Amino acid sequence: MVQWVAVFVLLIGQAHRTFAATPTEIDTAIDRAKEWLLVHQRIDGGWEPAGTFALPPHARQNTGVTALVTYALLCSGVSPGDAAVSKAITNISQATTDGGYALGMRCLLWGSIKLDDKLRSLAIRDTKQLLASVRREGPARGLFYYTPVGPKDLPTLYDHSVSQLAALGLGTIEDNGVEIPSAFWKWTDQAWRAHQYPSGAWSYINEAGPYSQETPAMTAAGVATLFLTNDRLQSSVACKGNVQDPNIAMGIEWLSTHFDLVTAARGQILGQATQRYCLFGISRIGVASGFRLFKNIDWYAQGAEYLVRTQAPDGSYIGQGPQPAEIALAVLFLTYGRAPLVVQKLEYTGEGQSKPYNWNQRPRDMANFTAWMGEQTEKRLNWEIVNLDIAPEDLHGGPLLYMSGDQPFTLSQADQKSLQTYIQQGGMIVGNADCNSIGFSQNFKKLGTQMFPSYEFRELPANHAIFARQLFNANKWKVKPRVLALSNGVRELMILPSIDMSKAFQQHDAKSKAESYDLMANIVSYGMDKNGLRPHRGTYWVKNGPTTAPATVLANGPETRTASKPSTKLATVDGTVARLKYSGNWDPEPGGWIRLAAIVHREANLQLQTVAVPLGEGKLKDYKFAHLTGTTAIKLTPAQRDEIQKFADAGGTLLVDSAGGSAEFATSIEGELNQIFPTGAQDGGAILPIDDPLYRLKGFTIESAFYRTFARHNGLGNLRVPHLKAIAVNKRNAVFYSREDLSAGLVGQPIDGIFGYDPISATPIVRNVILWASTPTK
Repeated sequence: MVQWVAVFVLLIGQAHRTFAATPTEIDTAIDRAKEWLLVHQRIDGGWEPAGTFALPPHARQNTGVTALVTYALLCSGVSPGDAAVSKAITNISQATTDGGYALGMRCLLWGSIKLDDKLRSLAIRDTKQLLASVRREGPARGLFYYTPVGPKDLPTLYDHSVSQLAALGLGTIEDNGVEIPSAFWKWTDQAWRAHQYPSGAWSYINEAGPYSQETPAMTAAGVATLFLTNDRLQSSVACKGNVQDPNIAMGIEWLSTHFDLVTAARGQILGQATQRYCLFGISRIGVASGFRLFKNIDWYAQGAEYLVRTQAPDGSYIGQGPQPAEIALAVLFLTYGRAPLVVQKLEYTGEGQSKPYNWNQRPRDMANFTAWMGEQTEKRLNWEIVNLDIAPEDLHGGPLLYMSGDQPFTLSQADQKSLQTYIQQGGMIVGNADCNSIGFSQNFKKLGTQMFPSYEFRELPANHAIFARQLFNANKWKVKPRVLALSNGVRELMILPSIDMSKAFQQHDAKSKAESYDLMANIVSYGMDKNGLRPHRGTYWVKNGPTTAPATVLANGPETRTASKPSTKLATVDGTVARLKYSGNWDPEPGGWIRLAAIVHREANLQLQTVAVPLGEGKLKDYKFAHLTGTTAIKLTPAQRDEIQKFADAGGTLLVDSAGGSAEFATSIEGELNQIFPTGAQDGGAILPIDDPLYRLKGFTIESAFYRTFARHNGLGNLRVPHLKAIAVNKRNAVFYSREDLSAGLVGQPIDGIFGYDPISATPIVRNVILWASTPTK
């Protein structure tokens, strides 16, 4: 249906465009589109078009647009119980149709909601009617057309566009418990493979004529449909190396080479309605495949940029098709791509190797697990494939990296450093030994101890947060797997279960292998503190960047704070934090201070740096601000106590926190502080009231505090103010002490099992302590 003459003229100037639609802009575009749809719902509950689109053959598609819009609203977060959704479902239920598009969209909707007896009966009727119209002979076998009946030669007619949506509807409703014959999936799979051109592309019809041109829309439809059929026909769990479907690979290769055709034509040749339909197909591929990139194309960033920039202020789009359908397709692309990530699967290669290790022997494992977890949580969830060519800070889209394989492996120093940085920034890696490979398990553990030589793998106890406080109770499992883990004393850094979870996921076997699904879901839940999901491309990590804040003066080094007021002519200077080093676990979360430095630079134009300072060697006198933390009991020497006392007497400020909320460290450091400061240090000092000057810094006011789930459930209850304590020296608060964790909070990752502040509160509290300590006394 599309002519491609001179299309590349339209691409001039596109190659160097920056695709910069922000998460806020994307959310605004979704909200505008939803508002348009809700405002323009007809009084009967439908969105069916009038005029030309009410004439044949479109009239045979009655209720199709309404089903599509309703599905889009549900995907965008509108509740199934919303009045608009209820009216739409009633509208659809009271109407009949025999069009391929309409029946496909109705099945898509039925497959996405809870069905009572009446709706299930209707869903089964629609399914049977759609299956009755599938072509059963010739090259069209397994495909569909606009209408099921008509001229004598109609059984040979087909259309790839209708066929895509019909297969999608049937696949979705099958997941909701409506049986689909396996023969249908075999026919469909064979037809799409046979109709693919040698280039890797598809057309609307694989026959000579006006509709035989290769198009992005139909290529996206072909790839997305093959993912659908693969999920139902391919379940190999053998450990025979990475699996790749050649037809899918060719299709994605073609799309990556021709991707600009999707967003550059502006409707002059491709047609903007077709573009949005194409983008919907591309989002299906992205979600099904887990690919963050199509080769070097960030499919979501580029598509979102296009949809944000071409949307009218009222949420509508210029196009050729029914406006509700066009808006619904845009909403589906944006919401599919914004669904939270729960797993990122790691592609990894050894140094000097020409091909990756066996990281993808079960290519549908994470797709199947993510779909299952979405069903359990009643949320749309995503997964993604990543590699170590991207920066560590760009790996924090989800709570964990999933690393699978059956080979002994050795990573390059650069890749090992990337993973170490990723973990220090709050990340977590879950290993899976395919076919219970001993070689993989041994090298996974070796990788952990090489990156973190101070820590060792140990078996998680039965009362660990992963077993006891997540979605599923491990005590109910028939088989309880052993789980080895590497911890920094605050959180788990690397996790290695004793079972082959990928095998169960690939087989889509959540019944007989419930412990695999439940365990992985618990690990995900642990890694996001039960509800810390972020929209796709959202991240807690903060990169250093430009600031518009006024410069901040921070006393540094051996300089003494004067009694004068701050200079009116401010200049940014370095601010150094002395991280106190002792024989224990003095630096469990080094990434936290890197993140905090980026934040205070952005917010206060303060250049912050940290220096490891051995405690007790007389070097602390050169600094004005210090931090002391730990995860185990601490015993200071007389020289170390004396140095801390002299540091405070000289005007220095010390921040102490119990990393992870360790009771051992807290009890022992409170005893040490009592010895160093005999007066005013009982239990770590006096709790600062919420109106203390520390919380009232101009431009940095703190009114309340939030705590992690574990802390709230284990003693803090509904506490909503900071619990920071202070010890006064010479009528000045010289020591700030927190029994609740601040160190992990600075990293920013929501994670369970920590007795401490939520990151959104930990970060400003430490920021304010630094800024308060840096303010010259009056």
